[in-house]
Amino acid sequence: MKSVGVAILGFGTVGAGVADCLTRRRGVIASRAGVDVRLVRVADLDTETDRGVALPDGVLGADASAVIADPAVDIVVETIGGTGVAKKFMLDAIAAGKSVVTANKKLLAETGGELFDAAAAKGVDLYFGAAVGGGIPVIRAVRDALAANEFVSIAGILNGTCNYILTRMEKDGLRFDDALAEAQSHGFAEADPTLDIDGFDTAHKICILANLAFGRGTRLEDVEIKGIRGISVEEVAAAARAGGHVKLLGRAALGPDGRVEVTVRPERVPAGALLGCVEGVYNAVEIESEPAGKTVYVGKGAGRNPTASTVAADVCEIARNIARGVVRNV
Repeated sequence: MKSVGVAILGFGTVGAGVADCLTRRRGVIASRAGVDVRLVRVADLDTETDRGVALPDGVLGADASAVIADPAVDIVVETIGGTGVAKKFMLDAIAAGKSVVTANKKLLAETGGELFDAAAAKGVDLYFGAAVGGGIPVIRAVRDALAANEFVSIAGILNGTCNYILTRMEKDGLRFDDALAEAQSHGFAEADPTLDIDGFDTAHKICILANLAFGRGTRLEDVEIKGIRGISVEEVAAAARAGGHVKLLGRAALGPDGRVEVTVRPERVPAGALLGCVEGVYNAVEIESEPAGKTVYVGKGAGRNPTASTVAADVCEIARNIARGVVRNV
């Protein structure tokens, strides 16, 4: 059986989840993927904090560059986040001939073209299934399951923080500030929730989906963005009385002129619509394509385990590619 070495850059919540998944489920992965996927290196500046994951001696270190250069590493998983050092390390890994897996939606939305071009030029894979929808395999659905389809539109609840806030406002009459504070107390919202409540996180994700479904061409600056900051409980209640639900939706659709129109904004979703039934921190994506028609994907859009599940699936797919001597990079 072919053995493939994996390294993780960043040992925070997601990185630790990926490490735990790859080590605990190594036998299951091997039986299903037909490849022995081995976690051989992990890099993080903090090598002392206990993440609850048992790593063999010598696996965890602070030098990411040394990890990337290690000839035992075939796949590099980036879980650092942001657009600074994460981008540098991804480009370094690609230049070293290593395939890369990332969940970094912001980086992909802003500079994904550069990364994909670099991967294509080097002949390695760049997978990003967890960048949209966390544990929902929506990227794989667009790329693989619907590969023979012509895409018409994509609409999604892509931010669990906003969906939680809107659900609490509708179900229990909380005002926006109170619902946000509750979300923060439960760990569903960051101390600085700007990226979430102002719609930028959703914009990153719908931009990625738009480019995957309709071809590269949508830039983040092309997305019309309006978040839910300051939305009133009266607006939410009025929508409920009218038989609907307020949801923050990211949309990408072909316009009448053939151009792709991409928006992020609060919308009133009819009560009978599938997206209207999705509550709390859950995400959902509705895709309309031909000939498949409408398909809907629902699940947890963030968190250690759902995200780790999708990252690990990407690692398995790349490991299969390496074993077969092929490159996907789409």
